[in-house]
Parts: sequence; structure tokens; C-alpha cells
Amino acid sequence: MSAPLILLLAILCVGILASIVGAIWYVVRGFQESLLWGFLNLLVPFATLFFTFMKWDRAKAPFLCTLVGGLLLMGTAMTAGSKGTWQNRALSEMMLPGFGETMRLDLGSANSAPAAKPSDDVARDLELLQMEMITLEQSVKSETEELAKSYNTLTARRKALVPGDQEAVREYNKEAAAYKERNTALTARKHQLEEMNQRQETLFAKQIGLAATAANSGAGGVVIYSTSWCGPCKSAKAYLKSKGIPFEDRDVEKSPAFRKEFEAHGGNGVPLLVIKGRKIRGFSPDEIDKALAGK
Repeated sequence: MSAPLILLLAILCVGILASIVGAIWYVVRGFQESLLWGFLNLLVPFATLFFTFMKWDRAKAPFLCTLVGGLLLMGTAMTAGSKGTWQNRALSEMMLPGFGETMRLDLGSANSAPAAKPSDDVARDLELLQMEMITLEQSVKSETEELAKSYNTLTARRKALVPGDQEAVREYNKEAAAYKERNTALTARKHQLEEMNQRQETLFAKQIGLAATAANSGAGGVVIYSTSWCGPCKSAKAYLKSKGIPFEDRDVEKSPAFRKEFEAHGGNGVPLLVIKGRKIRGFSPDEIDKALAGK
């Protein structure tokens, strides 16, 4: 800790102490004047201001003490905020926790955030796409049901039309045109949903390919497909951790993408470990050691 920072901290402490002493002094002087003024200074916000104006002789000393404390605090805050060193930022964080925490997180994400892996990008794209698909599917389903009702209503009205009733015919044609427009929009949304399904399959295939690449990439390429309730899965992960082997845990129940990968690997039970391209079904320490050793 450098000398300027120690000095700022000392001034900060003096300012806080002076402010506290001034506040207590106000209460004491209030009680010396009367019980009413004492309780007002103790319990009512801004009562000390009225006490200062009305009882200056008694309030002068605590007022000056509080003023000095406030000026020291203000000066410390301005000094800390005007410089860009890490030491002054740390001081600002101590004085303003919310602001300091935000700055610390922003700076950390800008300077030290690890680069996202391609598999992370694909997983994020899949998640966003699936959320959009769910919304669109619900919209298509709802509109399909509404259009079916409209179609039945229009069919009944067409059958009930009386020849020569031009007003009824115009009203029917107007509703039929609106139905056709809605049906065209629904067809476009269905096509959009088909395109999204194709994109989802592409992303699934890409994710499986990345998983296979990771599994064949050497010491870091250890993937375990598991579930949260699986005992052997927990044992396998604990064994890998005990040997200091990094691995990627993929819960097949929480992620449809991981489920697809699991099925593509021929998985029919968990845990399924993929180590350097070798698949190990179930927890077997001997098989894991052999796969890690490339045997």
C-alpha cells in the first residue's frame, strides 16, 4: 500500500470520526438546552439545522466539527474519483460499494475474461434459437386454432347467404379476405419454423463435431455425459478430479444438445465417458486409466 493511499485512508477515517463526534455533540447540546431539543436532534432528521439557526451559541462547536468531517469526506471522495490508479479505485470501492463493484466487474470482464470456446458459442446459439422456436411454435399453434374457428364460421355464413343480399355478400367477402391474409401470414411463420428446425439440426451436428474434436484433442479432451441423480457419474467425476484430469461434464437431461451428442455416441446409459476418442460406458477406473494412457 503506497503512501498517498495511506494518507487518503487516514483523512477518510478522521472525516468519519469528526462527523460521528459532531452528531453526538449535537445531541448532547440539545439535551443541555432542553429535553425536547435533545430528542429532536436524536430522532428527527434535519432538526440539527433548526437547532443551529435558533441556538447558535450552543450549536457552534458541534456544527464546526460536523462541517470539518463533511469537508474531509468530500475532499477524499473527490481526490479518489479524480485519479485513475488502481489504489484510488480501491478507495472508491470502499466508500461507494455499489459503484466500486460495478467498476470492478466491468474492468475484469474487459481485461481478464477468458475467450469463449467454439462449443460455448454453439451452445449459446442453440439455446437462443430454441427459445425463439418455442415462442414461434406457440404462436403458430394458437393462430392455427383461431383460423380453424374462423374457417368454420365463414363456411356456415357462406351457406346461409341469400342470393341478392349484396350487403351480406360484401361483409362475407371482407371477412374472407381478412381470413386469407391471416392464413398467408401463418404459412410464412410455418416456413420460418421449418427453417429454424433446419438450423437447429445444423447446430446440433456442429456441436457433435466439436465434441468429437475435443474428445480427440489430448489430455484436455475428456467428456463425461451424466445426470444429476447418477451415482456412478459422481464416482467417475470424483475419480477424474482426484487424478487432476480436466473434463467437461454434460448433463443429458438439462440440455437437448447434449442429449443429441449422447445419442450420437450410441449412449444408452450414464455415465458415458469419451476420452481421446475412446468411449467408456459406466465407471471403470482401469478403463479410464488405459484411455488416458492411450492404451
